[in-house]
Amino acid sequence: MHPREFIAKHTQAMLEKEEFPPHAVSLGVTEATRYFDRTPIFAKGKVFDECLKAARAVARIAKKAESARKAKP
Repeated sequence: MHPREFIAKHTQAMLEKEEFPPHAVSLGVTEATRYFDRTPIFAKGKVFDECLKAARAVARIAKKAESARKAKP
């Protein structure tokens, strides 16, 4: 398994476990893989943690935007 696939698979599992909506999970996984691709260097043993942090940030924003759209009449 390529590291990019590992990050995508486990990020998706973590975000689903934290009960984010499916759209937010999708955006979070995309952001995690993009973050992995564009970051040239990571601290030893912190690759997944940093990618997950970026994914959670995007997923939170998507979750808030989705709930705000539902709240509008």
